[in-house]
Amino acid sequence: MKFDLDDEHFYKYTYTSVHKVKVSECSQFPSCVDCMESMDPYCGWCTLEKRCSTKANCIGSSEKSRWLHIFDKEMCVKIDSIEPEDGVPVDVTNQITLIMLELPAEDSKNTYLCNYDGFFVSSADKNSYNLTCDTPPLESRPILPSGEGSAILL
Repeated sequence: MKFDLDDEHFYKYTYTSVHKVKVSECSQFPSCVDCMESMDPYCGWCTLEKRCSTKANCIGSSEKSRWLHIFDKEMCVKIDSIEPEDGVPVDVTNQITLIMLELPAEDSKNTYLCNYDGFFVSSADKNSYNLTCDTPPLESRPILPSGEGSAILL
């Protein structure tokens, strides 16, 4: 058995032919947890691209926490809690803080943003494993139907 230069395929030889076979199909694992539980030694979670991939196909994979491998002790990025816990009133501009269990480091090329379903994007301030974001301006918020007092933005 012989591997190609990128270690993404191997060549299977028989008496009559040579077959190029992909080493791994990481893209079949849709979430970080699925990727890590696959125990596929060629797969890992590409944190910035939010996809399971080989290390060679993950931008910035040489940087700490950019590519999580199944044998590393790092965990999938996960929001542990959001503050304020009781939410933000719809008629108040405030900040929210996302308490993360694991969070890759920023670099000069990549920063964290808070994206409110595409209608408002703000930069996030990082402090250890926390991200703090401004809430959308009042005029940018969705109009709530009469009789409803809150909106959930994921």
